[in-house]
Amino acid sequence: MATFLFVNAIMAGQPIRLFNHGKMRRDFTYIDDVTRVVSKLIDLVPADNPAAADAPSRVYNVGNQRPEELMHFVGLLERQLGRAAVIHNFVT
Repeated sequence: MATFLFVNAIMAGQPIRLFNHGKMRRDFTYIDDVTRVVSKLIDLVPADNPAAADAPSRVYNVGNQRPEELMHFVGLLERQLGRAAVIHNFVT
């Protein structure tokens, strides 16, 4: 969702909100990859979790496992859009 929020804001000249001056890393994952994995797992019930017999579940990481610097990502958007981002920094 960050991609769409950032692109829309940059194109409209609106600020994008970044925490900690954007000094963080994010794992950007293509939604088609997530839906493909979820559709393959939806009918699989983990059998090796006796503690969750009433509600069997398992956590899967479907991210790309390659976190990217957020400011690098913003820079790529700026270059592709031909516009500078207006950045509103939040410090936590």
